[in-house]
Amino acid sequence: MYSTNHVWETMKKTYNQAYVPEKCIVIQNLTGTAPCTWFEKDGKVLVSMPGVPYEMKSLMENEIIVRLKACCRYHPFKDNGKAFFRIIFNISNDRAAG
Repeated sequence: MYSTNHVWETMKKTYNQAYVPEKCIVIQNLTGTAPCTWFEKDGKVLVSMPGVPYEMKSLMENEIIVRLKACCRYHPFKDNGKAFFRIIFNISNDRAAG
């Protein structure tokens, strides 16, 4: 069984993940506890996702691509889409591995 102190420390870490910027849309992460945030300004989109690879993959496949298609008429299977996603995953994988 877990000690009360362990449970409290885990709750505090999870609670701190709830802090997000005011001007973002929070996308629910169904595979973890860290939120995904979506920012839009002047026709541009910035998405901040959790660094855990399987959480990021789930969010990308189930939320981000759908939202990009809807808001930006973005098609991830065209040449520009492949380059865009390749950059995101390379940066994320380097960070997760390092």
